[in-house]
Amino acid sequence: MKAYPQTIEEIFEGNVHYEIPEFQRPYRWTEVDQWKPLWEDVSRMARRLLDEAPDSSEIDFDEEMDGPNPVHFFGAIVIKEAGKQTPTSPTRWTVIDGQQRLTTLQLLLAAAKQTFIDRGLDAAKGIVPLLANAERVYKEKPGYKHKLYLLHRDRRALDLVLEGKPLGVEARKSGVVGCYEYFLKNVASWLDADQEIADPRAVALETILRFHINVVLLALDRQENEYVIYETLNGRGTPLLSWDHIKSFMLNRASEEGRSDEESSAKIGEESNQFADEWWDGDTGSGYARRSRVDAFLAYWLTMKLKRRVDTNPRRASRLAREFQGYVDAQEEHESILGVAEELGLHSVAYQEMEGSEGGDRREVFFSRWQTMNAGVLTPVLLWLSSEVAEQKKQERAFVALESFLVRRMMCGLGTRGYFDVMLGLLQSLDEAGAAEADSAVVEYLAEQSSPRQRWPNDETFLRELALEGQYGRTGVAGARLVMVLKALDMAMRSDRVEQTVSWSKVNIEHLMPVSYEECYPLEEQSEDDDEDAEQRRNRLLHAVGNLTLVTPSFNSSVSNRCWDIKREELEKFAASELNRDVLKHSNSEWKEADIIARGERLGEVALEIWPGPDKI
Repeated sequence: MKAYPQTIEEIFEGNVHYEIPEFQRPYRWTEVDQWKPLWEDVSRMARRLLDEAPDSSEIDFDEEMDGPNPVHFFGAIVIKEAGKQTPTSPTRWTVIDGQQRLTTLQLLLAAAKQTFIDRGLDAAKGIVPLLANAERVYKEKPGYKHKLYLLHRDRRALDLVLEGKPLGVEARKSGVVGCYEYFLKNVASWLDADQEIADPRAVALETILRFHINVVLLALDRQENEYVIYETLNGRGTPLLSWDHIKSFMLNRASEEGRSDEESSAKIGEESNQFADEWWDGDTGSGYARRSRVDAFLAYWLTMKLKRRVDTNPRRASRLAREFQGYVDAQEEHESILGVAEELGLHSVAYQEMEGSEGGDRREVFFSRWQTMNAGVLTPVLLWLSSEVAEQKKQERAFVALESFLVRRMMCGLGTRGYFDVMLGLLQSLDEAGAAEADSAVVEYLAEQSSPRQRWPNDETFLRELALEGQYGRTGVAGARLVMVLKALDMAMRSDRVEQTVSWSKVNIEHLMPVSYEECYPLEEQSEDDDEDAEQRRNRLLHAVGNLTLVTPSFNSSVSNRCWDIKREELEKFAASELNRDVLKHSNSEWKEADIIARGERLGEVALEIWPGPDKI
């Protein structure tokens, strides 16, 4: 490896072509962390240069200037020669590390060039040769036109920026455009700060950009492995994701297997579109466990394969990558790394469908409720079922069993601590049973669990807890989860009458007998053998499902604590909901504890149909 300290002029002069390879990340630098500090340094140096030589004809960059030359050190860029220059092609380099820096420099130059051109300033002439090669070297291969060429999803956005073409909606999704427009705005502000000396200001800025930003260029020898170098140089800038490490490993393994670049690109690289969608860059989880969706998926996928806990800490992305490498090295399922890539692709589609479900058919309804219950620990099982089981009925049966297990435990106040062990046990059972018996394997495994941390509550327990115990505010039954249960009950009670429609976009839980009950709902006498006093009983039943319903925000909250005849009249406005139809049908001038219990039992019978026990699935 040889190091060459160089200015931007030296890096981009002549006919040269820097290519960002497949294993590099999309553009991820941001205004706060990178663009703003760079611009503040550049503009400060330009201001100093202008103060020392206000006449543009006097601006120079040699050592004769008074005082030391201002210099911005912009770190290091690692490159490897990909092809020597010929009369009809540029010198080609593969960028191993520093693509975020190189891309940012090109965007800054492009913004300066465009702003100079828009104002008719000659300074643009010094910038243009740093962005595009001579026509002769790209006439046969248009891809060689620009000094920088991206192989990942930002390619189109960068090309539009460098060509000065309109930026559409798709291009604006790229961070490349955000960076370009940030520098456009700031270069314009710099020039317009004093329009009487716009030309000297432009020349000062041009001079700084071309000759006062220094980069250490590290050129690899041809025999050095670029993938290994990339792995060792990831400490600067934005931290690498697990997928960045894994993608580098897979491309390197494909190269060792003798696979062509085209074949590797189609299966692993950006052209495979495996994780190219911006959706994969979005975060999932919260707090310390927050990480990108692609890394979350990889952790779940590896858990599914290894059937043990893997390190999912986003601060230790390389550990997950090493787990992946260990799995690949140990397994004999695939003859080539490309086979692993294909399987990842299939499971990634299933994961995206799971995470994006809004509720349609029974399968999508399950995924929507699963997300509401925040049962992500079961994701490896769901990946297995979604990808391996082709028959829809078998999938749905397995999902109904899982949903029943989760909802029953939630409504019975049972914890979630044993769910990881349940997930591992299910994976083992599924592998042993195979896709043909997957649904039965799920039902039987869950039915066999007997410990409090893992058992599937039976009908009697579920019905009693749902009908008689306070669910509102219960640990594990957060507001959204209770709303989910009430919505499910409402939907299950519906007939096919098309006029019955309810907009569930925004709903509130309403207590039929209000929490402040003293005025209109006096305590009721209890039998002598009742273990709890009247107040305890009332407080329990107030929060039971039989006393809860759903209303939209238009519900007149001022009647919430009023007597039943007034409140019932308001509820009649929300009779499109089956939950409220049931109340209106079975109540008259009073709403008492017996009404709450009776309604809870009716809703409990509906719940048993939605979330049946193992013998009914």
